[in-house]
Amino acid sequence: MSSFRSIIDEWPSLQAFADDLGVKYVTAQLMRHRDSIASKHWRQTVISAGRRKIPGVTLELLASIEPGSAVRRRKPPRSPRHAQYA
Repeated sequence: MSSFRSIIDEWPSLQAFADDLGVKYVTAQLMRHRDSIASKHWRQTVISAGRRKIPGVTLELLASIEPGSAVRRRKPPRSPRHAQYA
């Protein structure tokens, strides 16, 4: 597992992931889409993975993924000043 998305995909369904974390389905959808799990949900993610016998999901793993998350890889939007010269 090298991304938050790959961790989320270990659950039997996105609804099961949402239920385990105690979040709305749409929140789980956004987590998967953004390839990011907010750090406030990490502990519950680890606990829930353990209950579901999903191996390897640890706080250390989640912390190691954070710096390379999709949110940080996004390019910043172009400023209007530069857009006119593109």
